[in-house]
Amino acid sequence: MPEEYIDPKKFGIDSQEKERKQIESLKDANTFAIDVPFESVQKMKSGVETQLGIQLKDRGEAHVTLISPTHGKILREGMITSEDMQKFTKLAGSQIEFSGIGTIPPNLDAEGIKKYLEEEEEQVKIDPKFKPKGVSFFAVIRLPEAIQSKLDHLVDELNATQTDPKKHVKHIEPHVTIGFTLKDRFDSSKTVVNENLPIDNQVTRFEKLVAQKPKKNPDGSIQKGPDGNPLNEYVEV
Repeated sequence: MPEEYIDPKKFGIDSQEKERKQIESLKDANTFAIDVPFESVQKMKSGVETQLGIQLKDRGEAHVTLISPTHGKILREGMITSEDMQKFTKLAGSQIEFSGIGTIPPNLDAEGIKKYLEEEEEQVKIDPKFKPKGVSFFAVIRLPEAIQSKLDHLVDELNATQTDPKKHVKHIEPHVTIGFTLKDRFDSSKTVVNENLPIDNQVTRFEKLVAQKPKKNPDGSIQKGPDGNPLNEYVEV
């Protein structure tokens, strides 16, 4: 009697193998993120530029970081499980909830931003060694509670392995960088909405899961840019 054919898809075997490969690919990554349609973020950037009368730089792409380089050990040590990947994968195609636009420095109105930038320019004239930071703008994102709780739990697990409290890392603060006058800043909370910058209601969706990995030379060494910092590239997970 011929052996009955078992369709692996019926038992989710294909899905399990995909999740295993996703997890393995993350172990070589610097960050784990999910793409956001760049056009939606460009609309917010144009709105900020019009409202404030300034020109902003941008990254040329948009994403929400789920695991940052600061939390890299979570990726390298395989702390993300197959069940976690199922949750993260469901984010792709789901609707984004924008809480509003935030700024660093926080809570400055239009006049305050203008004054801050002018003060930095003046400080450079007084002290050539002074390094201005400019103002960065970002969209505050509210992830589904189950996802945010899982990310918080992973960070808690990571911190539990570190006996020195000074080396503990913060919970993930989901956001999308909109633009910046000089460079993107990370020296303040990215969960605080600046009420002085109202946002138009927009409906957009997350896209594919991506990882940021170091670019490597044929000999396996990591490529570096003119500034000596490693070069990275985004790849689909």
